[in-house]
Amino acid sequence: MRGRNFLFPLLLLWVSALLTLPRFSEAAGVRTVCLVSPALPWTFGPYQSQMHTLSLLLHARGFKVYFMIHVKANSMPAGLYRSWHEMQAVLPHMVPPPADYLGDHILGYIG
Repeated sequence: MRGRNFLFPLLLLWVSALLTLPRFSEAAGVRTVCLVSPALPWTFGPYQSQMHTLSLLLHARGFKVYFMIHVKANSMPAGLYRSWHEMQAVLPHMVPPPADYLGDHILGYIG
């Protein structure tokens, strides 16, 4: 139950951000979004799958897409990682994406 209590406010924040995002991003002429997920988008799980699908849809609509992995014990140092290769340098036990993974549209991973 404790996990659900944590995820509900995060879900509300995410939905409200998506509803207001077009207003702010289009006003500035930039369409950029950072999706927050509990794990890397190519790992198995319903949230990861949904976020990856959402990232593909947003990219198709012209958004620049970034990912931020949000977990309580995030061991990824702060910074912008342009590829999974850069992340693997600081997370040597990270599982690489599968060969058929569609991830070229993701501009970076924020630590």
